[in-house]
Amino acid sequence: MSYSRYYVRLKGRCAGNTPPQVKTNMSVSNSSRENCVGSIEDVTKEQLVEIVVEQQSTIEDLKQRLSEVEDEQQETRRQQAEDRQRIAAVEETVEQVEDAVDDNTEDGEAVSSTSKPQHNDDETTSLEQICALPQHVAEDNLTINQQRARSIASRIDEYAKSVPAGVAITSSRIKRVLTAQEDSTIHRQTVKRVSQFLKQFGDGEVKIKKTRSGKTTVVFTEELVEAVTSVVTESQSKAVTPTVV
Repeated sequence: MSYSRYYVRLKGRCAGNTPPQVKTNMSVSNSSRENCVGSIEDVTKEQLVEIVVEQQSTIEDLKQRLSEVEDEQQETRRQQAEDRQRIAAVEETVEQVEDAVDDNTEDGEAVSSTSKPQHNDDETTSLEQICALPQHVAEDNLTINQQRARSIASRIDEYAKSVPAGVAITSSRIKRVLTAQEDSTIHRQTVKRVSQFLKQFGDGEVKIKKTRSGKTTVVFTEELVEAVTSVVTESQSKAVTPTVV
């Protein structure tokens, strides 16, 4: 190859005159690369769609399971409420049966109706005086357990039941009454202290006894119950402000 011919070829390439064959090869290469990139993009989109579909399916499954769990929990709560009602009914029935057995037997022996202490109408027991106190005075001067004893005594005609020995209320009944009044848990020691205050304020007309079945019972004389009820009724009537005409 002569020098002049080589110079002409080199000059043509530097001027951007690419040979037709080379241009064709380059076009083919660019086209292949674009097709390859397009295929990758298409596959990626398909995979993303599959992932989204799977996630949506999983979310729907989780929602369904959550709904089932909530339904199960609601059913469980309903059953527990029914169980508590049945237990309370059974306990009440058992207590009624025990009370029926214990009506005529305390401390393992028959109770004589002639053994009831006699209430002296000329004397006023501490229990009557406490029940006659205005509510704010009682709250300021009585301890919590003394106030509880006062609340039991003030409605003893409603809470207790007649027995041969007088009018009796069981410790379990006291606990239920106080629990309902305070909407909180009442401990056994609290019931014991309240029972002791009832006895103390009764001035000999309130006794704490054990039934044959082992239940602790607070027994009032009928006369004291009538006196306390009368005092409470009178106090309530005085507390009512008369209408001014």
